[in-house]
Amino acid sequence: MPEGYNWRTYGAMNVAFWEKNRDVSEEEALRRLEESHHQVMQALEIFSDEELFTKSFYPWVGGCFISNTASHYAWAIKKMKAHKKNCRH
Repeated sequence: MPEGYNWRTYGAMNVAFWEKNRDVSEEEALRRLEESHHQVMQALEIFSDEELFTKSFYPWVGGCFISNTASHYAWAIKKMKAHKKNCRH
């Protein structure tokens, strides 16, 4: 997590990310997503299934890794689809 933020203030972090990147094109956003996803998947390869799927195995994760990867992607995809739909109207 970036310096200055914690699990109680990550909403403000998301706002800061949005403000910094709100003019990024959809194509560039998708390119960045693909790049960061690749980096995350590489980083996760060193962990065992127990480390990846045991809640609070690492307290700094704030749950289990899936909450910060696959589940977060699913949440973000829903948000992006809704935003894209609203932009068409």
